[in-house]
Amino acid sequence: VLQPISLLAADISTVNVQIDALSTVALRLLSDRVEASSTRSFASSTELASSTNVAVVADNLELASSAGVYQANGVGMITAVSPSPLARYETIAVQEVILVQTSRLIRVYASTTPDSLIPDSDLPGNSAGFAGNNIDISQLDTTTYPSLTIGVALETTNAAVTPQIDAVTVYYTESETPLSTTFTWRGTKVIGSQLDFSPIYKHEFSTTSDAGGERLLTNVEWDTYQVAIAGYDIKEACMAHPIAVAPNTTNAVTLVTTPDSTHNLRVVVTAGGAPLRNATVTLTRGSSDVET
Repeated sequence: VLQPISLLAADISTVNVQIDALSTVALRLLSDRVEASSTRSFASSTELASSTNVAVVADNLELASSAGVYQANGVGMITAVSPSPLARYETIAVQEVILVQTSRLIRVYASTTPDSLIPDSDLPGNSAGFAGNNIDISQLDTTTYPSLTIGVALETTNAAVTPQIDAVTVYYTESETPLSTTFTWRGTKVIGSQLDFSPIYKHEFSTTSDAGGERLLTNVEWDTYQVAIAGYDIKEACMAHPIAVAPNTTNAVTLVTTPDSTHNLRVVVTAGGAPLRNATVTLTRGSSDVET
């Protein structure tokens, strides 16, 4: 915020201002979204479409062994995930135990055959494989890929230990309803105050999402912004709301709304600073559970 500047005659006044590159926000508003998931928990080997040097042991996928000596590497192709209905893919989540000297990579295939690896042009990084526990697959075209197979590559440099995969889950959206409406976009930077001392925000305006619920905001200054929609509360937000916009970034934001109510609570659960999917939250009052 630029404060009033004191100027002295025949003197030089120094003013420090903060400037940086502008950003873009691609905003999607939804009035409803139905999410679902498909999990392979390795209760039996029937959850593998094919495998090489891996085995299902005690509800885990691990490297095959003989007399306590594990194979150096192996691959398991999980049975196909074919969601229906399907609006969009979201993420792949992996629950696992990766010991020192072991590793795991995930690759995504169009079918259960190894030659159907989805190219990097459709899923960047897929050919090299993904080491993270949460893999973004939202860019995959659902018409081109109505079904997915997850390939799990395991490796160890110590024949006495193996990586273990507890479960692999594909999250997706079954359906979603765009919200075309007028909303207010407001930052936190203040440039003054009204006569009643209420703040004058540097960035505050009303605009409208299109028939697809989308609105592209360009030349956005770094700040933290709120979206307000008359008659609606925000039920879900990705990225988090309020929306922290850093300089020189492109930000994709999806807000799922619900009709306005007097009492509501939106909870964000994180693990290691990252949002946690499908967490169970219990609201208590005294010794009684109010809602779960």
